[in-house]
Formats: sequence, structure tokens, C-alpha cells
Amino acid sequence: QSSSGLAAGTSSLLISVGLLGPS
Repeated sequence: QSSSGLAAGTSSLLISVGLLGPS
């Protein structure tokens, strides 16, 4: 469960960076 939460947090962070980067 811990690793699951970490994976979700990392995906969320990568998505945020992906959205902010090009713009």
C-alpha cells in the first residue's frame, strides 16, 4: 500500500511537471 501511494504521488508530480513544462 505504501509503494502504491508513492507511485500515485510520483505520477501526479510527473503530470504536473509535464503540464507546466511546455506551457
